[in-house]
Amino acid sequence: MKIRTITFWVCQIAGWGLYSAIGVSAGVSEGGRHISILVAYVLFFAYSIALTWLLRREILRRHWLSLPVRQFLPRLAIASVITGSVQAALVLVFNMVLEHSGPNRFDLKSIPWLFIGVNGVTAFWTMLYVSVKVTDHYRHAQYEALRLQLALKESELRVLEAQINPHFLFNCPGPSARRPGPRTCPARP
Repeated sequence: MKIRTITFWVCQIAGWGLYSAIGVSAGVSEGGRHISILVAYVLFFAYSIALTWLLRREILRRHWLSLPVRQFLPRLAIASVITGSVQAALVLVFNMVLEHSGPNRFDLKSIPWLFIGVNGVTAFWTMLYVSVKVTDHYRHAQYEALRLQLALKESELRVLEAQINPHFLFNCPGPSARRPGPRTCPARP
């Protein structure tokens, strides 16, 4: 497995795990210790990883990052809002299913804040992922430019060597014409 893939999954697990741990901690402090809070956040952790992985897959599959900025930013924004809204809707669905075994944490006033909060975190995830990918593309382009410059310099050096070698071969006196004294040309191979 590539190091970038491993890094992606470590960041996914750490990021959504930290967010879920904070949610469990806040839920326990507000509503007491209920297994439904832990189950809800374990489910949130799982489907958040799955949904953001799907978002990443679509970004890569559709080559959005190779598009001009004015084309890929709206696509990313819409995809991020859809992903975050699905996450928030799943929070509500699982809360309704689990509400019988624990406290109901949502009233009608808190639902918009849920959508805003989850969409904000998903937007942050999207910006972070895109900034890492764009930086990676930029570094790769710089590496390729430097590699091409090096190849150009090496070919220029070979051309100069090819021009110099015949000069020495044809302008050096042969073995029978050598005079005593210091050499002025390199010896023939």
